Parts: sequence; structure tokens; C-alpha cells
Amino acid sequence: MEIDSATADPEDVHFLYINALLPPQLPGEEENDVASREEFLLSVLRHTVVDFKKGPGSACGCWNQIEKTLDWCTSLRSVNGFSGISLFEAFNSFRDGDYLILFFRALESILAFEAIPNGVIVAYFSVVPPAETVMSHAFVLIHFPSQAIQIQWKEFKQKEFLEQLSNFLERLDYESPKSTEMSKPKILSELLMSILLAQGRVYASQKTIFKKIRDSLSTYDGQSTWRRSPFYLALKVVVQLRPSVSENENESSQYKEFMLFFLSKIAKLFLRTNASPEMLQLISNKLARRVCKSESFVSPGVMQIVKEVTHQIYRRLQSEWKMIRTKSLHSIQLLEPDPEEEICLELSSLVLEQIEKATNHRAYRADNRSSGHEMFKKIPTNRLELPSVESLEGVKQIDFYALADFEHWVEYNLDAWTTLTISECLDKDYRKLSILIQTYISQALSIYRGSVEHVMLLTSVDLGVALDRLTCERFPFFKQLSPEIPKDFLIRIYLNKERDFKRSHRIEEYVAKRHAERSPTTGSVFTRQGPIMAATLPELLYDDEENCTVLKELENRISDQNSECRREKLSEWESLSKKYAQLQDSHLMLEHDRRRMTKSGYHSKVNCEKCKLKSEASSLTIEVGEESLPSDPKFMLFEMRAPAALVFWRDATWAILDGISNNEQKRSRSSTYDIQSKYEALQTFWTSPRPRLQVMSLIAPPARGPIPVSKIIETGNEY
Repeated sequence: MEIDSATADPEDVHFLYINALLPPQLPGEEENDVASREEFLLSVLRHTVVDFKKGPGSACGCWNQIEKTLDWCTSLRSVNGFSGISLFEAFNSFRDGDYLILFFRALESILAFEAIPNGVIVAYFSVVPPAETVMSHAFVLIHFPSQAIQIQWKEFKQKEFLEQLSNFLERLDYESPKSTEMSKPKILSELLMSILLAQGRVYASQKTIFKKIRDSLSTYDGQSTWRRSPFYLALKVVVQLRPSVSENENESSQYKEFMLFFLSKIAKLFLRTNASPEMLQLISNKLARRVCKSESFVSPGVMQIVKEVTHQIYRRLQSEWKMIRTKSLHSIQLLEPDPEEEICLELSSLVLEQIEKATNHRAYRADNRSSGHEMFKKIPTNRLELPSVESLEGVKQIDFYALADFEHWVEYNLDAWTTLTISECLDKDYRKLSILIQTYISQALSIYRGSVEHVMLLTSVDLGVALDRLTCERFPFFKQLSPEIPKDFLIRIYLNKERDFKRSHRIEEYVAKRHAERSPTTGSVFTRQGPIMAATLPELLYDDEENCTVLKELENRISDQNSECRREKLSEWESLSKKYAQLQDSHLMLEHDRRRMTKSGYHSKVNCEKCKLKSEASSLTIEVGEESLPSDPKFMLFEMRAPAALVFWRDATWAILDGISNNEQKRSRSSTYDIQSKYEALQTFWTSPRPRLQVMSLIAPPARGPIPVSKIIETGNEY
């Protein structure tokens, strides 16, 4: 059974769009005739329940109860609100298994009546908490129901009780709401529930659910408040609560499948009512996310329905973008557009090509390229070779096509290249892949005008994962360190293609696996060692038996040089100390020349042999320097001769985290620090590639300076 699109006017479709799909990004949105719009929403939901009951939910009896509940929602509400007579008749006809909900718009609350074998359970729901409470928390959960009372059948079926209850509920519904805040919810939560408690008792064993409601509200300038329809939330609670309280495991897991079926119905309605491309793209995003989250709960029948409606959306978007592209091409031939207009036209054509590629339906487009080759042929590529850095660097600022060529190669060929290269990856491969990552991020930030598009995130992180796979294969101990990319790095991006979701899921699985393999005793790759710091990358490399040879050989060479310098310095010291002793002995044996007296009676040192020898002894100095390596040399050894794979991994990962997070285009990929200049004694041991980090501020360079020999001998210090 399909929903009659003729009965849905544009306002009905728009109401569904902003309340059932769109996050509240439209503060100040005014909705006229909300009651009529909600009546249409109820009709759509009821049609969906009927179809679901006949198909995927045929084995579960709860959907019959839900259908009856929705019928009551339609029949009990008149033009002026609830009718006391209708309520009395409904309560009087209550039977075991029935479920009735009453939504009070003025109070933005729900009363739910559930018939069980030994009585009736009356539960209270508050569907709209205060705006201040919602907006002050990032993740707000509401507990449904918040309180419940059980009344025995004997007390509930008394005519006088039902008449008073029906009239009281009828009067409650007459009050009209005056703002988007709650009106008087305590009329239900405290007054009515307290009255009902006199007829029954607190029902503590009621099964409940939690729902996140943070995205149900938005504010504008801290004043104007816009909410999703609380009636829609009330209906969702009913649909979720009935299967969840069932003892049948199959029924309790059907809510997710039903919501996917419901979104498919809305998508079909959008297609029949010529909804805008934005609406269609958003509903396809919602469907894809639901499938990704609930794939294990969804039956093949519902999955096929989702697949069919998704393909219909893709075909509609194709035709829309083809029309835009045709108009764009005509306008380009007829006039000279402004630069900004030209960018928009090229972007439209690019989006069309990307959508056509995403559908993967050869019947709907001409395939004028062979598999594995470039999309637009702006960048020369080969399926089994990385694209050249020069071609990526040469991409112009508005050349979306060339950037799409590179992104297409990464999406379709990177995994195969990584698998082929992983067993015998060379340093040049690490270098090229790292520079490609940095260059791509810089170029993409420029072409996308600083906006981190979802394709840019996927491409960058996919390249980073490939580099991480190669590095972990070369250095198995590297798995003990964090991959640095957060596990939720891609969670918040919106994707509209099934292939993108699978790609994102694959990347997230790899990143989560790397985080699980990480040792809790290791620090970040971007930290240095300290007295309390966990094990760092230099320490792990130094202690690794298979890969420590290079660092330990370098340490031995530097130690040998230090030993040689120490021997030379000791020889120099022995010579100077002997000379100093001789000069001291000589000047002590002499007397000052009395003939060299000034008129005032003072001794003149000029031409005095004793004074000359003493001065010469005092002027003897020796250069004193510290050891070339600190007491814990692992960090410095690593920075001097780090394996190329680890350096390039660090550069590329930093570019992903820093470049994308700060949204800044980097002017150069080379290091801004000249580390060698501060360590002249170690220049002969330095090798490329240079590390990116600045180590001068971490380890002080060797202090050098002349020290008087007399000071060393007199104080007895060892320098």
C-alpha cells in the first residue's frame, strides 16, 4: 500500500522533511496549521505499520496493537481536541493487550494506557524538557516512561471513575500553548498521577527505553527556539516501546528495521512529489546511515526495498545534475562568467560525474574509459603505480577535475597498490606516499576553499591508513604505538553513497584495530621521553632486536669518537699541566726586579721576568666540552638517524591531524628547523631525511668554552 501523493501538499512534505529527517538547523522556522501537518504524519506512519505488518513484521503480533493504537489516535481527536464521550467509550472497551496514547499539545506530554491481564497501567511521558536543559548538554537522554501506576480492572471499569477521568482529560486538552517551552507539565506528572495513585499503586516493573533528544531543538541568538514536532517523538516512542517490551526476541529487535522501512516510505513519497535534490540527498544519507548501523537486524526483504529506492534517488539526482550541467555548458559557451560563477559551474559538473560514478550503473551512463584509468584524464595515473607528486602539485586552484582524478585513483586503486607493495616497500615509496599526502591536503584545502569536504577526509585518512599498513609491516613493534588518528575521526561526516559508507567503515575498523593493539605503556609518537613518560618511539626502536642495529652502531661510533677526543684532550691536559708547573716553579724561584720601581715606590711589571712567567702561567687555558650525546641518548640517536619510514609516517600523520584540523594550507612541506646547526660535533653523523620536530628545545647542545688551567688545578674540579 503506497501513500497517496495527491493528498500530500508541499507543506506536508516540508513538515516531514524538517521534523523526521533534518537536524534542527532552521531556527525561526514557522509551521502553519501544525495539527493538520501532524495528521498527515500520523497517516504516513499508519500506512507504514500496515505494510510492515503484512511483510517483514508478519510474524510479530505487536504490530496489530500498534495499528490499533494509531487508529485510536486518529479517531479520538476531534477538531477542538479530545472528546470526553469518545474517551469514555475507548476506556470502556479496553481489553487485554490494548494500548492507547493521549498527546496533550498544551502540556507537551503523553499519557499511555496499557491493558494487561490484571489491570491497566497508566504511564506518563514528558516529550519536551526545558530548552535550557537540552542546550546545556551535548548528549541528552529522556527516560520513557518516567512514572507509571497500575489500576486493577475492578477499579478502572467503574463508570463513575471513567466519566470523571474522561472529562478531566478533555478539559486538559482545551488549554492552548503560548510558547515553545513547556506549559504546565506538573498538571499531569504531579496532580493527575497523584489522583490516580489513590485508585492503584506504583508500577515499578514497567520496561522502559531511552531516547536521545539533543537534536530535537535549536535556538537562534539564544532567544528564538525551534523544536521538532513533539507529536512525532511521541509516535516514535510508541512504535519503539511496544516491540521492546515484548518477550519475543524477534519482536524486540524490529524497531530499527521498521524505522528503515519508514524512511523508505518517506523517500518514495519524496520521489512522487518531485521533492528537491537536497531532500533526496538527505534521505539517502539517512538510509545509508541506518543500514550501516542496523545491517545485522535488517531482513533481506527490507534491504531490497531500501536498495531499490536508493537507486531511484540516484537516477533522479543524475537527471537533475545532467540538466544543470547542460545549462552550465550552454552558459559557458554564450558568455564569459565571473570567476566565482565559473567555479560553481565546474563544481556542478564534477558533482554530476561523482554521482554517476557512485551509482555504478552502466545502463545509465556511457562508459568512455577503461577500468583503472583516470576519470577526466587531467592527471596521468596507472593502476599499479602511485600518481606523481609533480602532477598533483601542478593542479590549478579551480581544477576540481584534476583533484577528482587523484581522489578516484585513491578510492579504487590504493588498496591494491598497498597490497602489492607491502612485502617489499622501499624508502622511496614511503617518501613518495608521505609527500603525496601532504601535497594533497594542501591542494585540497586550496581548491575546496578551506572547507574540509567528506571526500577530502576519506582520501586523506585512506592514504594515512595505507602508509600505516606499510610501516607496521616494516616495523612490527610500531603496532604498540597509537595510530594517532582518533577512532571517531570520520563519525560526524555526512556521506550519501553506499560505497563511501563501506569505505568509511573499512577505515574505521582498521583504526579501531590499531587502537586495540596499542600497548597501554607507550606514549604518543609526537612526545619525547621523560622521567615519568611512557615508552616512546625512539625507545621502542632502540630496544627492538631486529631494527636496533643502526642506532646502536651510531651510538658506538659516537662513543668511539668521544673516547678518541677524550684521549686527545687528556694528552693536551698533561702537556699544559706540565708547562704550567714549570712556569710556576720558574717564577717562584725569581725575585721581582727592584730596579724597576716607580717614583711613587710601586713595583712595575714591565720587563720583570718573574711577572712575565706568572702571567704566562695564568694565561694557559684548555677547551672543555660536554659529551656529544646526553646521558640517555635514544631520542637524539633516533632524530639523527631515524628510519625513513618512521619519519615519513610522522610527517604525513601530522599533516592529516594538523592540516585538516586547523584548516590551513601549508606553504611548504620542508622542516622549518635546522637541527644540525646546534650540534656541530654531530654533523658528520647526520643522515637524511631530516625529522620534522624541533629538538633544540628538548636537549641542550654541548656547552663549549676555554677554562684556565690554573682554575682546574687550584679547585681540583674534573671537567
